[in-house]
Amino acid sequence: MKRMKKLLTGLLTLAMTLSMMTMTAFAAEGGSTATTTKMPTIDTSKDVSLTIHKYEYNGNLKPDGTGSETDAVPGDAKPLSGVQFTIWKVANLDAYYGKDGDALPKVEDFVLTGKGNAAVLKKNGTEIPQIASGRTDDNGIAKFSHGFITQGLYYVSETDAPANVTGKTKDFLVSLPMTNVEGDDWIYDVHVFPKNKTTYGGVTLVKKGKEGTKAAVSLEGAEFILQMKDKEATTAKWDYLKYDASSTSAKWTYTGVASTDATKFKTDSNGMINVKDLTAGTYRFIEVSAPKGYIMDGTKKYQFTINNAGEVTWEEDANVGGIGTTTGEGAAYSAIVNITNEKPDTEKFVMDRTNKDWEADADYRVGAEVPYLIRVDVPSNVEKLKTFKLTDTMKNLTYKDGSFKIYKEKKPAYTVTDEISLGITPAFSTDKKTWTIDFNTVDTTAGTITSAVKEYAGKSIYIYFVATLDEDAAMTEAGNPNNITLDYSNAIYPTTEDPDNPNKPKDPEIDYIKDVVNVFTFGIDVLKLDGEATTHNTPLEGVTFDLYRVKDGVSLPAAPAKVTETWLKTAGNAVKIGSKTTGTDGKLSFEGLDNATYYLVETQTKAGYNLLKEPYKAVLNLTATFTKETTKKITPDSMNGTATIVTTETKTTTTYGTGEGATNGKFAVTVKNYKGFTLPTTGGIGTFVFTFAGIAMMAAAVILLITSKKKKAE
Repeated sequence: MKRMKKLLTGLLTLAMTLSMMTMTAFAAEGGSTATTTKMPTIDTSKDVSLTIHKYEYNGNLKPDGTGSETDAVPGDAKPLSGVQFTIWKVANLDAYYGKDGDALPKVEDFVLTGKGNAAVLKKNGTEIPQIASGRTDDNGIAKFSHGFITQGLYYVSETDAPANVTGKTKDFLVSLPMTNVEGDDWIYDVHVFPKNKTTYGGVTLVKKGKEGTKAAVSLEGAEFILQMKDKEATTAKWDYLKYDASSTSAKWTYTGVASTDATKFKTDSNGMINVKDLTAGTYRFIEVSAPKGYIMDGTKKYQFTINNAGEVTWEEDANVGGIGTTTGEGAAYSAIVNITNEKPDTEKFVMDRTNKDWEADADYRVGAEVPYLIRVDVPSNVEKLKTFKLTDTMKNLTYKDGSFKIYKEKKPAYTVTDEISLGITPAFSTDKKTWTIDFNTVDTTAGTITSAVKEYAGKSIYIYFVATLDEDAAMTEAGNPNNITLDYSNAIYPTTEDPDNPNKPKDPEIDYIKDVVNVFTFGIDVLKLDGEATTHNTPLEGVTFDLYRVKDGVSLPAAPAKVTETWLKTAGNAVKIGSKTTGTDGKLSFEGLDNATYYLVETQTKAGYNLLKEPYKAVLNLTATFTKETTKKITPDSMNGTATIVTTETKTTTTYGTGEGATNGKFAVTVKNYKGFTLPTTGGIGTFVFTFAGIAMMAAAVILLITSKKKKAE
């Protein structure tokens, strides 16, 4: 009886020890005192087991632990996977159930060093061999069964846990078997329910898109993967992560995730990615796909660390490219990082003749010098782009030698002092109708990129040049377009293999932006007809006209004064465009004209007909409708599995007032001539008065002559 009492006393002491474990372990806080009359003898032939039910619990409730599988668990506790437990057998049953019985050991009698598989337990300087080690599964269970353990007293330690676990279960001793709470039987399959406090962190990634120099906007559709730095690796190693929102235990899988199975996050319509439930550790975002047209930088790593309190710190080291703030964003998302993708932009202008401003279109005469301006928005990461090239293509225009200049501002007019030098010159085609600039050159051996515009990264440059409108310029509404094409790399990939980076070294796709401006030129069609009643509207052949253009800014003579041939020939008033003679159809054309005030001076007419008495006024104010379009060829990254997309964006529509008699860029003029004394004019003052006056003057001269002769005869 004395021995039985000693045995029961030891077991109850053990139970009390278990009941004193912290709130993070479901151990018994109390239990009934068993009577000696009910306690059976231990069956030493039975197998024993230890099942650890690990829960995540941040409340204050402390349910009693009895060793039974049916122990209560708080309703808001969640199974916690990935927690490693290691057990050591520290005594056999007969050591304290023997004749005299040894004193029951305490946790404080042992010294534990190391963690995980390297954990070492000693007592009095003597190392105790590990019996087994295991991690809790998705249900939070780690079980040690027969084959690993036998009846005895065991030391149990939580030797490793996920980073989110901030309150480790205290080491404890457990007897296998142990008495039940009633004290009337033995439990051979013991269940314990330790709890851990946990802390999680989260981040909000905000993605912006910036096209050229425009304001950044929320960017939807940017795709990222999230990696965690391997804590156990002796050298830097990054593991892929997989997220399962439906999991009732751990949401994240931190180890053994293949790159193809890694969770990818895509920015929503607000350009945001919200990531939560992250345990303590060091993480990084890597972009794997950018929205169409934007440059993806697959070399940048946006790195951050979550500590045991759930606080997030973003790396500011330029080597990893991390940017952001530690500003709190609610309980789920404790920090925000702002990331911007860039899309280059370009636009072309032509100088308007009249207002001297840069427009989408203009009208010029053949032979005129046409000023052009190109704006190029240089992305801030231009030094990383394998391709950044500008090509200019002209139709019915020819580049003027020596006119190529580069400036850093857009102005109505430029001076030499405004010019900047990039150390590059365009490459011209033989016919001077195309030129190209490669802003970036690549050293294929070293894999490095040299950029001529690096000092203007994130800024705009302006390219100015002059072209001459060719003789064969079109006079249709199609006009004479001049377009530019900006070719650029749509992604930046590592130059060397990085096993932890999903982006591998390769040549990026080339996207481009095309912009076009137009130059229009017009003409005057003249139809010369017979104005006589009997031969009405018969075409007159062999009639010659000179065409004069009144210079811009010159005022016409004030009424009642009229424009005369003498006035047109006076220096500073007008420019003679040329001379043309009608054919058998009575027609002639002046082509390659700009909108202005013109005068037709008839210098030769058909025999029997009289010349126009004064120049004929023809005002060109023709309408030319031009739809300015910017075409963007977008090639998404191949991993998206989508085809090339070409989009066309209508920018502006420009017109030139209202026209008169305009057909296909021509102004139609009909001029009639009359025979005899009739002055050939077109619907002006009638000719009868002039004819009668002339006859009267001649008659008066005859009478005067006759009278004079009679006087001499007398």
